[in-house]
Amino acid sequence: MKKLVFGGIIVSLFFMAIGCGMLDMTNPAANELDVVIVGDSIFDLDGFIHDNLATLAGKSYKDYSKSGDTVVYVTRQYNTAIAARPSIKTVIMDGGGNDVLMDLYWSQACQSSSSTPSSACKAYIDGVLDKVETLWEDMNNDGVDNIFHLGYYNLKKGTLTILLYGGTKLNPAVNYADNQLASACAVSPAECWSVDPRADFLGKESTYIKSDGIHPANPGAKVIAAKIWNKMVSVGAYK
Repeated sequence: MKKLVFGGIIVSLFFMAIGCGMLDMTNPAANELDVVIVGDSIFDLDGFIHDNLATLAGKSYKDYSKSGDTVVYVTRQYNTAIAARPSIKTVIMDGGGNDVLMDLYWSQACQSSSSTPSSACKAYIDGVLDKVETLWEDMNNDGVDNIFHLGYYNLKKGTLTILLYGGTKLNPAVNYADNQLASACAVSPAECWSVDPRADFLGKESTYIKSDGIHPANPGAKVIAAKIWNKMVSVGAYK
């Protein structure tokens, strides 16, 4: 029995590695270095959001995102970026999803069959958000003018979510995290703008999300890129 349990954990970690990353999947060339992207595999896995943003902007942004990265490592991405380019004006980012998905305990503990996650899961997400808020403050102190933080859309039943995450049982945690993120962003001392894709994806998950149930397919990435771009334009951000 112990061998079966251990084998199941190894298989789970393997699928998490290929699904959520653990690798820098894309490293596109950039010709606008004062706008950077940091985050996880939502940006990095296929580079679809980056490519669609480049089409809208007519510029290619430096992308430091890395699949599988938690907030601690997203912070390191930003530190690398600002060290290389102290004049960064705009940061496009996400983060926090892998703090749940890549954690064997919380990826299970945050699953819920009701509309809300457990109080323990909420407390854990609040702790993750504290790290995100610290990162925003660092960006603000470094002179970054605008931060566009992409929230997460609801997961769909897919090859990874059914195997590892109870299908859609993490969506109450997603909704809690996105709502908390928006509230924190609104009161941050940094010029922080929350970009929430949930409503745009509702009812369109079959075409907007890849078969793994987690990552955006190109049609979904186009929608996300447009939301980010439209927000950048509306607030007059450096772009």
